[in-house]
Amino acid sequence: MAETRTPAVAGQFYPADPKELTQMIEGLLEDVSPPLTPSEAIRAVVVPHAGYVYSGAVAAHSFTPFRGQSIDTVVLIGPSHRIPVNGAAVYPSGAFRTPLGDVPVDAAFSARLTELSGWIRADKIPHGPEHSLEVQLPFLQRALKGDFKIVAVVSNSLPPQGTQDVGRALARAISEYTEAGQKTLLVISTDLTHYPSEADAHEVDGAALKAIETGDPAEVRRCIDQWMSTGTKNLACVMCGDDALLVGMTAAKELGATDIQVLKYATSADSPHGEADRVVGYASIVFQEAGGTEQAGEPALSALIDFLKSHPETERKLLNLARAAVASQAKGARTPPPDPELAQELGPLAQTLVPVFVTLRKQGRLRGCIGTREGHMSLLDGVSHYAVLSSCRDSRFRPVEASELSQLDVELSILSGSVPVESADEIEPGVHGVRVQSKDGRRSGVFLPQVWEETGWDMEEFMSELCSQKAGLPPDAWKRGQVDLFVFEVYKIE
Repeated sequence: MAETRTPAVAGQFYPADPKELTQMIEGLLEDVSPPLTPSEAIRAVVVPHAGYVYSGAVAAHSFTPFRGQSIDTVVLIGPSHRIPVNGAAVYPSGAFRTPLGDVPVDAAFSARLTELSGWIRADKIPHGPEHSLEVQLPFLQRALKGDFKIVAVVSNSLPPQGTQDVGRALARAISEYTEAGQKTLLVISTDLTHYPSEADAHEVDGAALKAIETGDPAEVRRCIDQWMSTGTKNLACVMCGDDALLVGMTAAKELGATDIQVLKYATSADSPHGEADRVVGYASIVFQEAGGTEQAGEPALSALIDFLKSHPETERKLLNLARAAVASQAKGARTPPPDPELAQELGPLAQTLVPVFVTLRKQGRLRGCIGTREGHMSLLDGVSHYAVLSSCRDSRFRPVEASELSQLDVELSILSGSVPVESADEIEPGVHGVRVQSKDGRRSGVFLPQVWEETGWDMEEFMSELCSQKAGLPPDAWKRGQVDLFVFEVYKIE
């Protein structure tokens, strides 16, 4: 008989009682606001693996896009916390048991991996006490429709050539399954920073997420090495599943994912059970083909903007929501939830997936600006989320301190949909925001329309700085036809 791996952390990381576990997971999935639209373009997701009371709310964001979908094989890769692994260890056959039932191992897929890479070997032993993959299974059992198989891979000591080789092997095996009509999903299990203060965690995690968003594993390695050499107090690691992430990034890129989006970020301090002076960071991230995520269309955005134009009091409350989020970050406190009255005022519009930027200024000068060109979050979640990131993740500035709060002005920008243009001649200075994207889709950058007024740049300066400063490309990439150009407009709240 094939061996069944029994749970190692049921009753510790998540409830052992099936009914309690089901209720908990369903609640976490329902609390994702708004539910993300399933996307066939998603090639991989990053999911944290702490106890559900700490990271479950973040993990739910990664699984919600697949709720109710049928998937044949889920490939899970994560760290081996307890047992050293030479290369990568794949569980060869049998099943993984959870309180919700048994999940069979895809033995054929697992065997194929050992054929495709000399770095991968069949080994059950590291999987016995490991929680990084186990905690994903109950979520998958509740989110997915019908039965599915899994492939379980753990590692903790792969060199760069190893992560590249294993990533390519995963991509090839997944491609072979896809060509045969099988649906697969790659799940990458990792937490972020371990044990610094909440303020330090936000800074380190912000840098790590920005490195991940480049899609370049080498950039992630550089980020890890840089932060581990800074002497940041109590920083044990930048991410515990760095092998898994680097393997997964390589595989996702091979599978055509060029668009990387952070859906949710939090730390253990955001949980009622966490402490602000010793935290672990968590993120939900999707790797997808460019343009894969569905977002609010122009009619929905237009309806929201029309409402806000006629309700200045609601706009004021949105600004107050952003200010409260910035203040909580600067003071090392938890981000407060949105005012229930604000959500009630907005009604269904509160659930609109909104592309939003939050801009901070101090005495008229830029102090931070971060947002998203894609509508991945509801208006209220997006305003809070990007207000926090603008105050501590903009690499051009040090994190905002509590002593600065009285001097800060906050501005919200709701973006229209991006429209491709053939050349810079179609860009209207002062009216259009601009996004550039390299032809291979790996690098992109955005300037809001406000940049024209703030800098006084002409077209040459604006486009050159956009390419070099924001996209990491040669300043003249826009002239040489090395980028695609997109324009958009914004609705400002200030």
